[in-house]
Amino acid sequence: MGALPTLPQHTLYRPADLSAFDNETLPIILWGNGGCTDDAGSAFNHLVELASHGYAVFASGSLLSGPLAAPDFRLSSDHYMTTDHTDMLDALEWADHNNTPKGPLKGKLNLDAVAVSGHSCGGILSLKLASSIHRIKAVVVHNSGIFPNRSERPMLVTDKAWLQNLHTPVLYIIGNISDVGSAVARDDFSRIDHVPVFLAQLDVGHGGTFKEPFGGAAARAARLWFDWQLKGKRSAAASFIGAQCGLCTDPIWVIQRKRFDQLPEFQEKRH
Repeated sequence: MGALPTLPQHTLYRPADLSAFDNETLPIILWGNGGCTDDAGSAFNHLVELASHGYAVFASGSLLSGPLAAPDFRLSSDHYMTTDHTDMLDALEWADHNNTPKGPLKGKLNLDAVAVSGHSCGGILSLKLASSIHRIKAVVVHNSGIFPNRSERPMLVTDKAWLQNLHTPVLYIIGNISDVGSAVARDDFSRIDHVPVFLAQLDVGHGGTFKEPFGGAAARAARLWFDWQLKGKRSAAASFIGAQCGLCTDPIWVIQRKRFDQLPEFQEKRH
């Protein structure tokens, strides 16, 4: 993981050995950092885990925290609310123009399999992009939803109307009542009636499982969602569809879902 010479304001997480993926290209995940910071290392374990399964993950900013950061560095208020959805789009534009056989990734990016995801403030950015960019094929929102506008963050103007423009299934991963994003995500869930939506709750706070080894349970659920939505893996779909779905029967999760009966995979499992 690290910055690219032609994309210095972002960090790319990818498999270290691309030869292991000679027969496939890497779907793209555009990641929004918690707090909309410029710290691309804030979800280090989570993003490394996703990348290791064959994804190219672009996070805004540089590795200010995490195992590769300077040990004495501390995030200050100057680092918060410094990135927005346009930064995520910059990474996608870079991918569009640097996926040639002579580019840095030598045609290894799958430009037809693009997802957005993020934590807290980054989750809001992901919903904004997912509602406005039709090429987005998968959405995972962590400990977040569309929060009401507040005067202290004029750079992030939100609108619940974004939800009506979502065009793909959406996965929300939230924590317990102490998670400030939990109630907001539940409100989003109640409003989404036109696309399948999956709400998965863990007994954790707003910080989720990002600090746990391999990103914890949330990273595993997100990876399975991407494997299903972006790679079409039926084994991954089984974690979300059917009465005995993987997350449905795992005691660490409390789940709700809507409109999944419209999905062909759901009907196959049911019948």
